[in-house]
Amino acid sequence: MLWRAAGEPAADADLLALPDGAEVSPWAADPVEWAVPTGLLRGYNHTGELAPGDPITRAQLAMVLYRQALAAVEQPALHRFQFVHLSFLFS
Repeated sequence: MLWRAAGEPAADADLLALPDGAEVSPWAADPVEWAVPTGLLRGYNHTGELAPGDPITRAQLAMVLYRQALAAVEQPALHRFQFVHLSFLFS
């Protein structure tokens, strides 16, 4: 969701360098490759393990959203969001 809101920027991280990077689903690869170098996703206890098969907790999601909000303030040029019209969800 954040990757799309950011305009689907090009991803440049190597997921295979992460301990469990090969487990990331193909549909999520580009967003995860973008989120890791931006610091939004850091893995468990800074180990780099993302546990892509595990559900995200409220605390983890809150931390990702906090990091995004902080990054948008500190580096606005790198974190520009586009307005996404959500009416298609309700049609």
